[in-house]
Amino acid sequence: MILMSTRHRSASEKERHHSKKHEQEEFFATRKENISLSPVDFFSFGHIIMGMIIYLLVIWLFSSIPFVQFGAIICAVIIGIIWEIIENTVFFAHGYKAFENHRDSVINSFMDVIFDLAGALIAFFIPILWIDIVILVACVIVMLILGSMVK
Repeated sequence: MILMSTRHRSASEKERHHSKKHEQEEFFATRKENISLSPVDFFSFGHIIMGMIIYLLVIWLFSSIPFVQFGAIICAVIIGIIWEIIENTVFFAHGYKAFENHRDSVINSFMDVIFDLAGALIAFFIPILWIDIVILVACVIVMLILGSMVK
C-alpha cells in the first residue's frame, strides 16, 4: 500500500512537472508565472523602447561622427546585453525582480537583446523623429495594455 501511494505521488509529481514545463513553453507570456521565462512577454516592448532611445540618444550626442548610425545600433545591443546581466545578477540579488522571484530564462534574455536591436533598427530605418516618438508612445501603450492583461 505504501508502494502504491509512492507511485501515485511520483506520477502526480511528474504530471505537475509536465504541466509546469508546458506552461513555460508559451511563446508569449500570458500568465504571471511565465513572465521572464517565455521568449516574449510584455516587457519586450520596453526593450524596443530602450533600443530606440539608446539609438536616438547616441545619434543626437555624436551626430558629427561619420557612420554614427552603426555605432548607435551596436551601442543599443551592448547596453541591452549589459542590462540583462545587471538585471539577472544585481537586481535579482537585491530582490528587485517583481515576477515570481526568478531570473530570466536564457531565451528570454536573448530575445530581450533582439528586441533592443529591433528598436534601434526601427529608429535607423525611420529617421523622422516625430514618427519615432509616435512609435515609442505606441510601444508604451501596448506594454501597459498587455501588462494589465497578465493573470
